[in-house]
Amino acid sequence: MQLRREVTNSYYVEKLLGEGGFGVVARCMNVDTEEVVALKMFREYIDKEDAEGEIECLCKLKKLDADTHNVVKFIEHFEYKGRFCLIFEMLDLDLFDFLESRNWRPLNVAEIRPIAQQMLVALEGLKNIGLVHADMKPENIVFVDLCLSEFFKVKLIDFGCAIEVSELAEYDTIQNIGYRAPEVIMGLPLTEAVDMWSLGDVLAYMFLGELLYPTESEYEQLRVMVHMQGQPKDHLLKAGEKARRFFTKSHDSSGQAWRMKTPDEYEQETEKEDTQCLAAGEKFSSIDDMLHHFKKNMDPAEEADTKAFLSLLKQMLHMDPKKRITPSAALRHPFITMEHLFVNTRFSIQYREQALLLMARCDPRVADMGDIFTSSKVLSSNKASTSGDDTEGLTEASLDQGGTKDQIIAVTHQEEKMSELTAPLENPSVSDGVTKDKRITAASLNIREDRPPQEVTVTNIEPAKNIMDKTNQNMQEDPSDVIKVTTKKKRCRRFRKFLSRVFKCFTCCCRGVDDD
Repeated sequence: MQLRREVTNSYYVEKLLGEGGFGVVARCMNVDTEEVVALKMFREYIDKEDAEGEIECLCKLKKLDADTHNVVKFIEHFEYKGRFCLIFEMLDLDLFDFLESRNWRPLNVAEIRPIAQQMLVALEGLKNIGLVHADMKPENIVFVDLCLSEFFKVKLIDFGCAIEVSELAEYDTIQNIGYRAPEVIMGLPLTEAVDMWSLGDVLAYMFLGELLYPTESEYEQLRVMVHMQGQPKDHLLKAGEKARRFFTKSHDSSGQAWRMKTPDEYEQETEKEDTQCLAAGEKFSSIDDMLHHFKKNMDPAEEADTKAFLSLLKQMLHMDPKKRITPSAALRHPFITMEHLFVNTRFSIQYREQALLLMARCDPRVADMGDIFTSSKVLSSNKASTSGDDTEGLTEASLDQGGTKDQIIAVTHQEEKMSELTAPLENPSVSDGVTKDKRITAASLNIREDRPPQEVTVTNIEPAKNIMDKTNQNMQEDPSDVIKVTTKKKRCRRFRKFLSRVFKCFTCCCRGVDDD
């Protein structure tokens, strides 16, 4: 591919962010616009064809809206002193560093859901333009901004290993061990389903706080797969060009035509020493067995949500790529749509609101689901049975799953705000336009179609504070956040009463003078 010089800006290198075998990544500033960007500069010895291949994929990626499809925004490319340079939008910590900063404490499923949804949207976008990422792992899923207003907004980065779907047949080995799909290990035909497998591994990583499969060797990864998910079907083993490296014909009475080689058999035939590695997958006899890994007694809503998550995970980690769930089908799965949380009136309203809020932060369209809280009978029946103990229990559950206390306090406070803002007004006064003692913040000002318009005077306006501004602050509602609203009708009525009293006093005085 013949590259043309596309640079239209000048950049000032501010800080080196990292380096690897491909080159270096630096934080830069656009001299003209002062926009902060990320620069990826290839090393001099990097094969020109490899660099051109990545640029070709990135140019194809521009067909997608980067924000809508949750992929990194590629700005431009150019050559500098014979080295290829790529300019991207600046992002925050990657998922691996984020988990490390938490001391590998797992995320709860309500926190995993927005990340899963965004990555499924990214995979659906890549499928539409005929690209396979081929290197999905925590290091390549990056937070846009770790400020709490967009705490779980993420994007997919690093398309250095991306491949066009039409060219997959030319590749023998792709993906990192530990995230490598079984069809790659066994030598089956490859499709875009390899990315779905890797994403399933990443979600399991977030849920467990450790890798589901070992990263030392293909044999070890396959051994743990078979231990937890069972052996691949005979027709897959028969069709796999590399399956005989790991499986052999069975001569026992089990009924299976194949069995997995023992570590000794594998070492003897391949002359590769196999070191058995402990991985999270060996702790479980199945994916369903993960349910009570951390908690024996779970909140009913959280337990149902976790079961929905594991249901999706099983379909993402299906051994047969043809039966593995697709991105579009996964986006319709109950775990992503959250429909299972709203059909059972026994589930706590706090958990459901928290799940909705986390999703809404990443996708504003999810906020439309707030109608469930205002129009559904599910809300009213739950609200009647909700107590402070439920809130405390949810907070403790979230802390156990790895959330910080400050984050949980902030989320709980926002839930209270949302409950106030979405609750329908009771006994509304037509003359006032608002219920007595109803406090209205900037976030709740809207037009109600079922009420006649009122002429309103607004004073002392201050924007409502973003309660998610800082992770390490306990955010409490400030009286300055409240907007004082007084209708002109009410003011006039009070003024008339005042004039009436003055007139009566004046009349009494006049009568006293006349009597004298």
